[in-house]
Amino acid sequence: MKRVKVYIAMSLDGYISRPDGSIDFLNAVEGEGDNGYLAFYSTIGTVVMGSLTYDWILRHARVFPYAQRSCYVMTSKERMNNANVTFTNQSPAELLSQIRAASDRDIWLAGGAKLVESFLNEDLVDELIITIAPVVLGEGVPLFSAGVPMSDWKLIQTQSYNQFAELTYKKDD
Repeated sequence: MKRVKVYIAMSLDGYISRPDGSIDFLNAVEGEGDNGYLAFYSTIGTVVMGSLTYDWILRHARVFPYAQRSCYVMTSKERMNNANVTFTNQSPAELLSQIRAASDRDIWLAGGAKLVESFLNEDLVDELIITIAPVVLGEGVPLFSAGVPMSDWKLIQTQSYNQFAELTYKKDD
């Protein structure tokens, strides 16, 4: 079964970005190589993200970084599909059913927080891979909002990339 994975970085105090969406604080932390990104990405067949994350990528990337994968953007607004992404307003369960029928590799929930919350609300996340940056922001966009239901997870791996700590959790059934 294809696993649904959240792979994301956050500050020590749980923020995935500053209030304005900036993730510049991650670039100030001394990492190690690509911090494990390519090894993770090689397991992924489909990328799913929210529209705010997609729009942020369009503003900041020279080329769309996920063109070699199937990519879905979940949005409530009517948008035209393009060569890189399919826009959808399906529920997380409907979208996953469609993706699992078409792909033989894992699914990455690339962000943001609202997207992660919608999948957690439907109990559809299999793994959380959270990279912690040794920075306290004090404010920003939290990875987990107050609306996320309680769930139990089992720590299955830890990895350090210089100053980054990566924690991998599996859903505890």
